Amino acid sequence: MSAQPLDELFAGHGGPWTEAEWLALPESMGRVELLDGALVVSPNAGLPHQRMLGNLWQVLRQAAPSGFEVIAGANVRVRPGGILIPGIAVLSAPGLDGAICDARHVVLAVEITSPSNAWADRLVKPEAYARAGIPYYLRVDLDRGPEQLAAVLYTLAPGAQYAEIARSDIAGLLVLDRPFAVTLDLPALARTTR
Repeated sequence: MSAQPLDELFAGHGGPWTEAEWLALPESMGRVELLDGALVVSPNAGLPHQRMLGNLWQVLRQAAPSGFEVIAGANVRVRPGGILIPGIAVLSAPGLDGAICDARHVVLAVEITSPSNAWADRLVKPEAYARAGIPYYLRVDLDRGPEQLAAVLYTLAPGAQYAEIARSDIAGLLVLDRPFAVTLDLPALARTTR
């Protein structure tokens, strides 16, 4: 079965995209988010980003107590017509089924910045996650290079915005007590596993 060429897929599409149209897109398109009727298409991130994502997913998964599930690349509905794909989502409802997870089940959204997406991970996505009521947002800054690794945990504050509650130290360690206890060693997470 051959993939439909993009020009055919988008030809004749007028107006904003709907959630139903987004759901009908072929999975082979990769990472496609829906925000206010617009498709946001991102290329697959580079190997340092993928390495950090995989290692961070593993550490969070091992640290998560019963009652949580850690998913990489989940489709999260942040509002009607708004589907974002955080690098990692920690869910408070393990075992959900379906193509989309509602934001009310997400306790932590994690994004890893790369040069191509840093603006979205610092501005657009935190605002959308906060307005959706996601209690915690963790941003790992990888876009400034391996010598400037940093991470910040935010909590939902009044006015549907995030307030910083934890920041990695000079050695690249981030100690979290929310939404569960875990210590993230950023330099170790950035290294190859073998």
